[in-house]
This record gives sequence, structure tokens and C-alpha cells, in this order.
Amino acid sequence: MYVFEAYFTLRSRPEFGFSFSRAIQLEEVTLETREGKIHGKFTMTLERDDYNSAEERARKEAERIALLLTLALGAGFVVEDVRIDRKPIIEEEGKVKKIVVSDYAYASEALVTVIRKYSEEAMTGLEAELQKLASKLKQAEYGEDLLRAIKWWRKGNMEEDGVDAFLHYYVAFEMLASLKGYKHHKREEWAKRFAEDYSITYKPDGKTRITDIRNWLVHARGSKKEKAEKLASQYADRFGSELLNAIKMIVNEGSKKKSNLLTYLRRSLHFLFARAKQSRVAPAKLSAYAASWIAPATLLEPAEVAHPSRLSSWVESVEL
Repeated sequence: MYVFEAYFTLRSRPEFGFSFSRAIQLEEVTLETREGKIHGKFTMTLERDDYNSAEERARKEAERIALLLTLALGAGFVVEDVRIDRKPIIEEEGKVKKIVVSDYAYASEALVTVIRKYSEEAMTGLEAELQKLASKLKQAEYGEDLLRAIKWWRKGNMEEDGVDAFLHYYVAFEMLASLKGYKHHKREEWAKRFAEDYSITYKPDGKTRITDIRNWLVHARGSKKEKAEKLASQYADRFGSELLNAIKMIVNEGSKKKSNLLTYLRRSLHFLFARAKQSRVAPAKLSAYAASWIAPATLLEPAEVAHPSRLSSWVESVEL
């Protein structure tokens, strides 16, 4: 058996750096910061002395950690470099002991300027969140699809041009809606329903749908394209932030059964409160109706049921 030490470096956008108050442990990987970048190391064992296999495995693990940090810290991370060191092998030939050492070259690049510092208290929270995200993604029935969506979100977050960032975010938006089953609905409804259920602004300027912005960017010319470029640039950061929250909600929903239950409750609540608003139902009557319908099953107050995070916590606790 051959034992390899793997080292990797993760970076965010050039203007951002990170500073942890201590190293954190995520499964077998130790993470710490130096000069604004995140450095990881772990040990692996292979049956053959195969640098390429070791490097491929290390790069896959580094990419997985980069995506988890992207979710946990709300900033895109990419793998900057990977280095592999094989631990020395001691070979005995009679009375002679021979130590075989291997060394491999690697390249790195980039500089960072602004450092985000994390206190001891924040590190404890980050460590717990990373462990939770890693576990949730492993258990998720569509974990691989979620990871692909996160990669597109990361592309948007790393992009400096607002229009390009919006387009990358939109790909993630469409992928998430598809894996959640929204794209099986009528073409004009899926985006609106998904956006409403996951608290994503559907009309950034109050009039223009995000689907129109995307279509005009790709297909239109003249004034429509100019309007779309302006809206995309203005809305990109907000779109990315709301989309990140949606990704976290989907990760926390877990199994498809729980996810479907949560979606049903959200839609029912949207319908309930919309009808109540149209009919000018008194808040007391609305609360009583909601309590008689939903609250007994969830053991939450109506106002808490309507809050996405509280509703998600309840669904997570249900045995299905």
C-alpha cells in the first residue's frame, strides 16, 4: 500500500480573501487559511504508486470542498492548485534499510487583497455547517444535480460582468426548478411558481420577468436587449443571493417525500394568504383558519408556519 499526502489551495474572487482563527476538520480534511486563501490537506492510501490516480482523487476532493465552502460562506471558490507527496517507503534488503522518497512539482498563482476574518465563535459555526452540508448532500436523492447547479452558481459569483453573472445564475435557477419538478408545468408558470416558493424575485423592476430578461439577452436586438442588459446588471447580485438561499433550502429539504410535502404546504399557504388578501379577511379569522388547517399538524403557530425556515425545520423532523 502507498500512502500519499494531498495538499490543495482554494481561492475566491481576486478582491476577496479569508482568515480563519483556527484550523477546522471536515471529515478527513483539515482546512486552514494563509494569505487569504483556504488550504486543505488529507491523507489517502492507494494500492499502486500511481501519481495520476492520487492527483485525480485529490482534485475531486478539493472540488467537493470548494462547493461546500461556496454554500457555507456564500462566495464562489475554485481549486487553484493541488500537490501530492508520497510518504517515504522504507525498504529492507538484509541489513540495509533504504528510504525511497518521491517529490512532485506543482504550480500556483494569483494574489488576494481584502481579507474576511472569522472569529473562534464563527469558526465553530462554520465547522458545524460544513459537516451538515456534507452529510445532507451525500443523503440527497439528487445530490449530483445539486452539485452541478452549485457549480453554475459559482460561475456567476466569480464573474465580474453583471450580464454574464446573471446568465450563469439563470442556468442554476433553471436546473433547480427542473430537479424540483417545476418544469413539468405549463411553460409560462414554472419559473413563477418556483420563484414564489423559494423567495426569488420574479420581476426585478416590478414589471419584467426574469425569464424575459434571459430570453432578451440571448435572442433580442436593439432596445429590448439594452433593457435586458441593464436589468441583468442591476439585478445580478440580488439574484445570486436569493438563489444561494434557495439552494440551501433545497439541500435542507432532504428526501423527495419531505421536499414534496414542503412544496405542497408552501403553495397552499401562498393560495391561502392571497385569497385572504383579495377577500379582505380579518387577520384573526385568517389565523383561526390557518390554525385549524395546518398548525395542528406542524405544532407551529400560523405565523411560524408561513416562515420558510420554520416550515423547513418542521418538515426535516418528520419521519416519512
